Amino acid sequence: MTHDELRMGEGLRQSRHLSMAGVLQYPRAPRLDLPQGLFWSDVDLADVSFYQGKIDFAKMKASGIKGVIIRAGQNVWVDKRFVENWQAAKEAGLPRGSYWFYDSRADTKAQADLYRQTLGDDLGELPLVADYEENYNGAYKGWRNLYNFLERLKSTGAKLSWDKVWIYTGYWYWMANSPQNDAAALNYFSHYKLWLAYYTINPANVRIPKPWADKTVKTWQWGTPTEGIERGVETTEIDMNKFTGTLDDFNTFFGLSETPTPPTGEIPMSDTWKVTWNGGANRRPAPSTNNNPVPPPLNNGEEFVVVEYSIPNGKTQEQEYWGKLTGGLWVALTYNSEPRALKLTTTPPPTGDLQVGLSITVNQQLAELKVNGETWKKA
Repeated sequence: MTHDELRMGEGLRQSRHLSMAGVLQYPRAPRLDLPQGLFWSDVDLADVSFYQGKIDFAKMKASGIKGVIIRAGQNVWVDKRFVENWQAAKEAGLPRGSYWFYDSRADTKAQADLYRQTLGDDLGELPLVADYEENYNGAYKGWRNLYNFLERLKSTGAKLSWDKVWIYTGYWYWMANSPQNDAAALNYFSHYKLWLAYYTINPANVRIPKPWADKTVKTWQWGTPTEGIERGVETTEIDMNKFTGTLDDFNTFFGLSETPTPPTGEIPMSDTWKVTWNGGANRRPAPSTNNNPVPPPLNNGEEFVVVEYSIPNGKTQEQEYWGKLTGGLWVALTYNSEPRALKLTTTPPPTGDLQVGLSITVNQQLAELKVNGETWKKA
């Protein structure tokens, strides 16, 4: 992490010896062998951001990690490695959660909207987390603005339940920046599950802030041991967490199975394209310019793979045509009737009675549709 990134608030910590929640860490802490008790668990979780560099999620999973929570962004910035990390963790078969570092210098609604746009339809298997620990003293500071962020996050797009949206914070930070004397407000926050940061190697020392109790603390961030390399990241240290329950509890709570069943009867089809627009092609969470692009863009001449197509309502394929990338983001293949990319190759269609994974979404009634040089007519 560079000095400029720390100064701009781009990173997770104010100092490399602070945790996500600003609690002093134990940089040389050993691998934690917890005694029986509230925070005993055989379920290790990691949380990561661009700060960990290039991550080998297959190695992370092989090391015993059962799930990973990935930084989606902060303020109105998307983490520069989020798209890569999100897709790579999925391909490795690791259950994924995400978090947004809430920043009081940016509008609450803008932050929540960008968080949902960045995730798109792939919300992950674990929760969306509001990371509440900042000290920027901006116009949107305080628990009332956290409330606004959470409400916006749950209501933007597909509605989310209390169990799908969590709060991350540290004990001392929460006690100083929450409505401890407002019973109604505390009751509201009690509906969210808590991911608690409390850095200690003795679980008996962990203090749970009001309004949460034992059963609503679902994850405990205990430290940043020097296990990074063996866990598949490039940094020496890595944030480590315990799910407060057994592996069966973990799988049941999130609706997971230990061995995911591969899909049957479907062979994904994909097309290879190349950007031909001088300005490159922006990647977006949905097939529309009404949402913020997710950096970095595709450069002119860069090749990419499309697995799904979409034509916006009221448009023809010649006017506006979108392609979905393997990571879930979208690029305009044609926009304002101007081609932005050139199709290079198509995977051969499968034989037999298997379904084809390539799909085209047309938001209007058509009698005829031309796709990749072939004309399809309504029967």
